[in-house]
Amino acid sequence: HEFEVQEVSLPLEGAAAARVRLHYAAGQLRVHGGAPAGLLVSGRCGGDVKIESQREGERLEVKLSTKPEVFFTHPQSMWNIQSREWDLALSEEVPLILEIGSGASDVQLDLTYLRVTELKIETGASATTVQLPATAGFTRVDVDSGMASVKLHVPEGVAARIHTDGGLAGFNINEARFPKVSDNTHRSPDYDTAANKIEIDVETGVGSLEVH
Repeated sequence: HEFEVQEVSLPLEGAAAARVRLHYAAGQLRVHGGAPAGLLVSGRCGGDVKIESQREGERLEVKLSTKPEVFFTHPQSMWNIQSREWDLALSEEVPLILEIGSGASDVQLDLTYLRVTELKIETGASATTVQLPATAGFTRVDVDSGMASVKLHVPEGVAARIHTDGGLAGFNINEARFPKVSDNTHRSPDYDTAANKIEIDVETGVGSLEVH
C-alpha cells in the first residue's frame, strides 16, 4: 500500500514563539530550518497525518501525529519506509520548543539555524542524529531512549554540559571538547561564560549515545 503525500503549510499567525510536537510511528523523519517567511511548519508527510493547532497567549502550539488506525488497516506499510517519510522545514523567525516522539524510525534533525530553546526526544528502536543549534543562546535537551542509537553534534563554538543516566548504554563523548567532571557529567571548560550553550540530559536503555 502506498500512502499519499500530504503537503503541510502552517502559518505562524503572528506568534512570538512556538511549540512543535511531532509524534511519529515508523519510517524516516527529517526536520530542518528554512520554512518560508510567515510559516511555522512547511513540508511533506507520507500518509495520513493528524494536525492540531491552537494559540496559547503569544505562543502557537502545533502537533503533527501519525494516525494510529493506519497501522491496523495496512500493517504491512510499516515496513514501506519510503511511504512513511516526513520532511519538515521549521521557522527560523521565532524561539521554538521541539518535542519528538518516535518509534521504529530513522530521525535526522538539523537544528543549526533554528532558535530551539528546548528539545525533547523520546525514541524507541530508532536511529536519531541531531545537529544542535549554533546560535540559539541557551538550549535544553532531554533525550529518553530505549533501544536507540542517538548521535548529538554540538557546533564549534558552542559549549555543552552533558549528564548521562543510563543502563547498558555505550557512551562515546568527545572528552577533548567536553571533559569529564564527575561520574555522569561532562562539561565544556567555558560553559559558564559561553554565549551559546546546550544542556543535555540523557536517559538510555540498551542503546548508544555519541556526543561530538
